[in-house]
Amino acid sequence: MKKLIIIAGFLYLIASLAGCTLFGKTASEDYIISIPGAIEPEMQTIAADYEKSHDNSKFILRENNSAIAVTMVEERSMNAAVTFYPAVAKAGFKVRQIGVMPFVFIVNYAAKISNLSSEQIAGIFSNKYTNWRQLGGKDLPIVILHPNYNTALPEAVRRIFLHGAEFTGQPLYADSSWALPDKVEKIDGSISYMEAPLLQQMNGYYYAVDILSINGKQARKENVANGSYVAVLPINVVYKDNNAAEKMVDYLAAEITKYDFNPDTSTAVSTKNP
Repeated sequence: MKKLIIIAGFLYLIASLAGCTLFGKTASEDYIISIPGAIEPEMQTIAADYEKSHDNSKFILRENNSAIAVTMVEERSMNAAVTFYPAVAKAGFKVRQIGVMPFVFIVNYAAKISNLSSEQIAGIFSNKYTNWRQLGGKDLPIVILHPNYNTALPEAVRRIFLHGAEFTGQPLYADSSWALPDKVEKIDGSISYMEAPLLQQMNGYYYAVDILSINGKQARKENVANGSYVAVLPINVVYKDNNAAEKMVDYLAAEITKYDFNPDTSTAVSTKNP
């Protein structure tokens, strides 16, 4: 009996030093969060700051596209997901929007186009316009390059500009948003779209592309804030509905507002004249 008491005391000491109880429950509250690559640098900073102010807990970040991330939360392999999809809350889970992020349209320089209206963008993606000459540009066929369909961007273009209608024709795909400026530069008359923060991360690279204004507005912070720039993605958090998760989302919501996801796209990627 005395040996058992000694052993129990020893185990309790080890458990205390390890920051856990005899029942195996750790004192830490770690949150495994799926994030999109476009805001990974900002999320890494938020995670690092969280660990500084919370000794026994941390954010563990995993990069995934938005559609897969929501599924992973539903399957409980992730505690939460930051997603650009307008996700729908399901039983036991909540969806909370903590911000918005713009995306931009980039056009091959040879097309000589710097601004399009929402209606003109809809016309391009519905095959109403097939040549840039119809929109005041050069006599060049319009070539649409879509990002990978496993991202939120194609869905957002359909929702915002086509009112949910499907794209017409057979679209060409790029592997990821990172590949798009190079592809648009090399294909005369091409147009594509990508997350605005990625442009900021590419600063210093030179591409023969134009970053379009939409309805005369660029993707700047004030235009996004007042709603005059219409090409925006929601920044949503999908998470299990409980008090601990709610505190985690409160923290994310407060921190995400400190970051500017609306870079000055007139200088984010330098345009060179061929």
